[in-house]
Amino acid sequence: MSEKDSNGAEQAVLLPCPFCGGKATVCIGFAAFIDVEIHCDDCSMAGPNFDEQESVDENRAEAVAAWNTRA
Repeated sequence: MSEKDSNGAEQAVLLPCPFCGGKATVCIGFAAFIDVEIHCDDCSMAGPNFDEQESVDENRAEAVAAWNTRA
């Protein structure tokens, strides 16, 4: 599933937090300029930091895919 961001680009929809069901937010530049993490707005749980790709968009795609994966 996807939705459009403020620039009209397609963005994958984040699933709710797997721990508390809260809203998730994409955080860019948390530790470096192109790194991406997903954080829960309610319980502050964070997914892994993705910074191995050459662009924010590629790192964002990997972070969202990891967040949305449920065991």
